[in-house]
Amino acid sequence: MTELYRFFNTLEDFRFCDAAVPVVYDSVQYPPAPGGIARDFLKRQVQEDAITITVAAELAPFQSYALKNPFELLKVTVFDLEEEVYRFRGELANVDFDAQAGVAMLRCSTLGRALVGDIPNRRLDRHCNWELFDADCALNREDHKVTIPRGEMTFSGNGLFLTHANFAINPNPGNANWWTGGFIQCGPEANYIDDHPSGDTVRLLFPFLKLSDPFFEVFPGCDKAHATCIGKFDNEPNFGGYHKILLRNPVLQGF
Repeated sequence: MTELYRFFNTLEDFRFCDAAVPVVYDSVQYPPAPGGIARDFLKRQVQEDAITITVAAELAPFQSYALKNPFELLKVTVFDLEEEVYRFRGELANVDFDAQAGVAMLRCSTLGRALVGDIPNRRLDRHCNWELFDADCALNREDHKVTIPRGEMTFSGNGLFLTHANFAINPNPGNANWWTGGFIQCGPEANYIDDHPSGDTVRLLFPFLKLSDPFFEVFPGCDKAHATCIGKFDNEPNFGGYHKILLRNPVLQGF
C-alpha cells in the first residue's frame, strides 16, 4: 500500500509519499520524504478522529514549528494510491519533537474534532470582526502591497529589525505606525510586523528562518478600530464592528 501525503495552505504546498521512489499521480510528483514518513491508525470515533504522522525532525516545513507558531494552519490529506480514496482530510493541529529519536510527530485532526469545540459567533464589539483583506473587509491586498528587493533590505544582528527607505513612505501621513500589525512575506514564509518604531525600520515578531525569494512583499496592519478603518483605509462601508456601542452603562454610570 502506497500513501500520498499533502500539507498545504495559501502560502505553501508540500507533497510526499511513503514509497522508496517518487510517485506521480494526476500529473503531480510526490517524492519520498527524506527520513521516511508514516502514520498511526485513524481513530474514527467523533471524539477521537485524529492521526499522528511521524517524519524526520528536520523535514521542511515542520522543523520551523520548533521555533514559532505557523502563520497559517496547514491542511493535511492522506491518499491511498491503490484504492484511490482519501484516508484522512484535516488540519495540522500541533507538532511534538522527540530530540532523542530525531523525529517530529504531527498531530492532525479532522473537521469532526474541530466541531466538538465551540464555534465562534460574530462578536458584538466596537472593533471590526473582519480580518484585513478578507472577503468581508473587501480591500484588495495587492493595492496595499509594497515590494522590496531582498538585497536592498538591511537586517539587524538578531534578525528582528528590518530597515528600508520604503518603510518611511506613509500613504496616509495622518496615520502613524503605518506598518504596525501588518505582515511581511518572502516566498512561502510570512512574518508579523510587531512594531514600526521609526520611519525606515520595522520590528518583526520573530526572525525569518529562510529567505527563499529575491523579494519581500510588505502589507500594512489594521488595529480594527473604526477610526482606523476610515482614516487609514477609507473603508467605512465595510466596517464589521459596532462602534456606537456605549462604553458606559447608562443605568449604573449615567451618560
